Amino acid sequence: MKKLILSIPLLFFLLNGCGILIPLTYNKDKLTKLDLLMSKNDVRIRIGEPDEIRGSITNVDGDIVTVWQYDLYPKSVALINFAFGIPLFTLTWWLPPLKAPDTYWMYFVGDKLAQWGRAGDWRPDVIMQIRLKQE
Repeated sequence: MKKLILSIPLLFFLLNGCGILIPLTYNKDKLTKLDLLMSKNDVRIRIGEPDEIRGSITNVDGDIVTVWQYDLYPKSVALINFAFGIPLFTLTWWLPPLKAPDTYWMYFVGDKLAQWGRAGDWRPDVIMQIRLKQE
């Protein structure tokens, strides 16, 4: 009986592991931790590794521009997943979130964060104009 009582919290922890932790781990509230001119290493420390590195180019000033991609969820997705998991005996915790993540791009000039935002907000011609004034 004692083993059964001790195994219930472990079972609960294992069942809740898949679907609920994805939106909690990839939460777009992390974007509030960003500051312009942060180094790539600082961005990694504050919001984690990028989901994808979109590419690099040399802009008109000869600076290397690198674009990182992050796929992030609103916090409400995790809460909805958790709430529906309780009456459905954690079924939704095993399924991927109902809402697709929002895609954000981070633009680095050299090693510094020059701009960031949703992927669809940026025009291709803007990439070539990114500058970082250093004094």
